[in-house]
Amino acid sequence: MRRTVALAGNPNVGKSTVFNALTGSRQHTGNWSGKTVACAERRLRGGGLTLTDLPGTYSLRAHSEEERAAREFLVSGQACAVVLVADAGCLERSLILALQVLEVQKNAILCLNLMDEAAKKGIEIDVDALERELGIPVIPCAARQGKGLHELEAAIRRAAAGENETHPTAIRYPAMDEDLTEEQRDDIATAAAALRAEEIALTCVRQPECACARDDRADDVILSRRFGVPLMLLLLAGVFYITLFGANVPSEWLSTHLLALSTPLAGALAKLGLPPFILGLSWSTTERMSQQQSEILASELESYRALLTPVILRICRYHLEQTGLGGKVQVKWKHISIADEVEQARAKLLDMQAKEIEAKINQRDRQQEGEQDEV
Repeated sequence: MRRTVALAGNPNVGKSTVFNALTGSRQHTGNWSGKTVACAERRLRGGGLTLTDLPGTYSLRAHSEEERAAREFLVSGQACAVVLVADAGCLERSLILALQVLEVQKNAILCLNLMDEAAKKGIEIDVDALERELGIPVIPCAARQGKGLHELEAAIRRAAAGENETHPTAIRYPAMDEDLTEEQRDDIATAAAALRAEEIALTCVRQPECACARDDRADDVILSRRFGVPLMLLLLAGVFYITLFGANVPSEWLSTHLLALSTPLAGALAKLGLPPFILGLSWSTTERMSQQQSEILASELESYRALLTPVILRICRYHLEQTGLGGKVQVKWKHISIADEVEQARAKLLDMQAKEIEAKINQRDRQQEGEQDEV
């Protein structure tokens, strides 16, 4: 008879990495939720056991396809043991699923993965205390670096042989009214599991004091009644400003400075003796930019007019009704061609540049005439 061990855990806890390390397979891993949709099966290294990688899920009481597949497999009794893969850096969230799985499969092991990442964050976990709280073996490891995998494989074989002595902890559920719906019962049960997971995490996990204190202070300010609403309104105002007006600031700045650079750039290119089409290239770039900007401004102007027209009509009609005056109201906007304005501005700019060049030529001629007179 084939003996099967299930591998269960939240998405993004390194479950597929553990599966690959234990079986020698190359199942694809990813950092997006719900990557493992179908159950993958491979033989454990050394043979004798089949390891089944269940879909990543946060709970057995929800209703997604992944959660139903994991729950049905565990409840069916196909697995003789379960390996619960948990993220050591976020243990409390992983414990919610672990506690729910222990209700249907008591022969289980907790694989405390990503211990290296937790250590970088300054998180310390009392493994012995965690074993006492859960009542099952706990194996710390870092599957990506290959640490703790031999101990995990040995624990899996002992569990499959029924050699591990387990006394799984129980979730304390509150009394429920008979008139509650199934969805409400699931919500209460999940909340009870989350409360028990929080109790275990507080007992077994030590967070860096500075990071916790800093986060708590930030939460106290941002979520307080005094500062929460003003900060939210300020954030919304900033988003609206950037959307409506803020984006024009860098575009106008770039347009102004690029136009200012066009004259010295053309002079420098002319002194280098480059072909005429190179000079035209620098002008055409500025021209295209100005044309695109004028089209954007024209589009924005039309949208503002479309928004303001019904408002102006309603205000005028209301005023006429209150004053007892009759008549129809029409809103006529003056036609403004931004492209024409741009062309006029460009013509003025070219005229100024021509005058500057003419003045320089006249000055040079006068200097040459003066030198000839001296000679």
